[in-house]
Amino acid sequence: MVKKKYIHQDLLVSASMLSIGIIFFVGSFFIPRFEEAALNISAFPMIVSLALIIFSLFNVTMGIKKTRELNMKIELGEDVIKEISIERLKYPLICIIFMTAYVILIPTIGFFVSSMVFLFAFIYYLGYRKPFKILAIIIGMEVFIYYLFVVVLNTRLPKGMFF
Repeated sequence: MVKKKYIHQDLLVSASMLSIGIIFFVGSFFIPRFEEAALNISAFPMIVSLALIIFSLFNVTMGIKKTRELNMKIELGEDVIKEISIERLKYPLICIIFMTAYVILIPTIGFFVSSMVFLFAFIYYLGYRKPFKILAIIIGMEVFIYYLFVVVLNTRLPKGMFF
């Protein structure tokens, strides 16, 4: 009889984050560099992805320890609650779907319109049902973002089919 080995959820998440960090670190080498610049634009993604790799390696080692402890408890016959279940993953996955849709909508309909749609849908999904207060929050956020990024920092935000 083959005993089933379980993997702790921390190991799965940290291994995923480690692979994302490696992908972004390798991708940062494909960003164009300038000889005369003291600090190239590729430095920021390289530093952030390197930090993600370092922290993920720490979390992988902790996840391995937790996996060993989990399997030892199972072998000893202790009652163990399964860490990963569809019920526990449902809400984080819905949030990821919301954010993915937001990122996809930005180049299509523009930053400000997609931000309004995202904020309204997400706030409503989280259980707040007063549309006028939601609208006030959205308008306040949009004005703040516009003033900070467009007026003060003079940054161009992605435009879509609307504005």
